[in-house]
Amino acid sequence: MAQRSAALKAGSRRFIAGNALLQILLGRLAEQFGSARAMLLCALASLAGCLLLPLVFDGWPIWSLLFLWGGASFGIYTMALIQLGERFTGQALIAGNAGFALAWGIGGIVGSPATGLTMQLIGHQGLPLALGLMSGVLFSAGGETASLISAPTAIIGDLAPPITLSESPRQGASHRTS
Repeated sequence: MAQRSAALKAGSRRFIAGNALLQILLGRLAEQFGSARAMLLCALASLAGCLLLPLVFDGWPIWSLLFLWGGASFGIYTMALIQLGERFTGQALIAGNAGFALAWGIGGIVGSPATGLTMQLIGHQGLPLALGLMSGVLFSAGGETASLISAPTAIIGDLAPPITLSESPRQGASHRTS
């Protein structure tokens, strides 16, 4: 049991290391080839990681796979933020970021239990299956997150009051020091 726990920790470290270390490379790819193409690459690499995971689960290649898979899967988030910044400015960017955070939160609330249910129904293969399905959906969408970002942005943008840099949220409030 202790050996399995150590292996899980080591795997998590590799996954997170890939996330941290590959973001600079992915950012350069986005600059060179565009964020949509880089998003497609990340989605395709994440899908490949999901398909390869069951094949290399008990062998040494899993360590390299976890590193690359971590970078690619978190690269999707990075590319989506880049696309958000490319498409919106000013108040629309602020509203878009709020919409992005809302979509991220909903994904966390819905995605984790759905993946857990999949794993409960079919076993440990449910994790790569669920993640692979989501990567496949993103890949089939062509790596464009604009439609996913635009809907929450439109809703939140209509609800949010205008924000200017000259306004102070606490104008007129007195500050006491004791």
